[in-house]
Amino acid sequence: MAEHVDVSIIRLDPEVPLPAYARPGDAGADLVTTVDVRLDAKYAVVVTDVERPPELPNGRMDSLIALTQSLNATTRGSLCTLRAGGNRNGHDTALTWQTGFPMAVDFSRGAPRYHPEDAALPRLARGAFDVALIVGGMDRALNYAQVDDYLRSGARRVTLIQAPTNGTAIGVGYAAEHPAEVHVVDSLEDAVRTAAELAGVDVVLLSPGAASYDLFPNYKAKAAAYCGFIDGLPGAVGDRH
Repeated sequence: MAEHVDVSIIRLDPEVPLPAYARPGDAGADLVTTVDVRLDAKYAVVVTDVERPPELPNGRMDSLIALTQSLNATTRGSLCTLRAGGNRNGHDTALTWQTGFPMAVDFSRGAPRYHPEDAALPRLARGAFDVALIVGGMDRALNYAQVDDYLRSGARRVTLIQAPTNGTAIGVGYAAEHPAEVHVVDSLEDAVRTAAELAGVDVVLLSPGAASYDLFPNYKAKAAAYCGFIDGLPGAVGDRH
């Protein structure tokens, strides 16, 4: 976690104390107002982008969760996270129900662990796991340059599996430079089979938060199909996550 964060403040009333932390290590600073404030809303929703921009400090999601919990002391409140593609809210609800954590759940050790600030790219860079990366889904004309830049950086050896429908649009530069490390497949079933045949890859992870609505009716159906494809592999054993 960052040791300190510089914040620019315009002080409208010199008599009002500046925001300050009540205790060392607090997730957020306490604010002071000159008038009594009471939240009259019957239901309050905190809407936020779940991805942390690089310029923001760690602990952002913990602060937002704490804010939502404090809102529930005086009214009903919930935290709604946004992300490009898929049923993000349903994904978070299912994770909370099944694991007790709303997002950023790590299953790499078998039991679920909460890693809200441990994103995938830093874990790849430090060699946390060997990777077969399955990409593809409904084409939303997104910018995949950051993904391509990381793949081309050589931080990790990655086998790229480009699945329908827009898989070939992701990692274009990497595919041109490392054609031997790229497989173009016709379906999710082919992607699972290809990943299973790769040497040295221990984990293949599917995130059902992206439903691929052009191929599946919802993320639950996609996850069920994924598990079924794994069960259909010759000699399939072990857990599926």
